[in-house]
Amino acid sequence: MAMNANVMSNLTVEDEDCLKWQRECYGCTQDQLIANIKTHARFTSSPEMLVGSMLSDVQEILARIGDDAESRERHKEMARQTLNRAKFIVFNPETMRTIFKTSQ
Repeated sequence: MAMNANVMSNLTVEDEDCLKWQRECYGCTQDQLIANIKTHARFTSSPEMLVGSMLSDVQEILARIGDDAESRERHKEMARQTLNRAKFIVFNPETMRTIFKTSQ
């Protein structure tokens, strides 16, 4: 979910730090991550299947690491963020059950 200027101006330093951490950890905010999971829940039968798909994505990312330093760093960061997204799903089972029940 994108935040408009009014919401952004009301954020505290702690809120901004939290959003920065989320972007570094997941490559997006937690709200954006949940929205993305909801989209995928329509096409995936369970949180476990989504995590399995994400782990396959990590394998593909790692297989495509190039020889140059920039490619290595970019792909390592993509893999790290994808693993963090998968961990978010694994460690939030109640939220995931709710998302997958309402999306089916």
